[in-house]
Amino acid sequence: MTQDERAAFLAGIFGTAVEPFLARGASRVDGRFRKLLFEAARAGDGVDQRETVETRAPLAVVNGADDRIFALDYFDCVPLGRPVSSSFRDAVGGHPGPPQPWSYLS
Repeated sequence: MTQDERAAFLAGIFGTAVEPFLARGASRVDGRFRKLLFEAARAGDGVDQRETVETRAPLAVVNGADDRIFALDYFDCVPLGRPVSSSFRDAVGGHPGPPQPWSYLS
């Protein structure tokens, strides 16, 4: 991926909120990733997503309201085994991922 392709890719996902660490991370991505990802999906490797959403463990879907990849409206029609809340929330002005380092334990 060229530098221009990388910049366009990141802008398509994060808009103007591309932090330097995201650009550095995108520069390090293994060029074989996409090929390996789709080969694994075709082979049936990985997590059963249907099983994941049907589990009785509490499940939350949190994403930024400005996310350019996922539309959280889609999740309104996915039957969840045990949702944390009866509705999903978009973080106003938010983008995918946490805005700063965070801890699962906090």
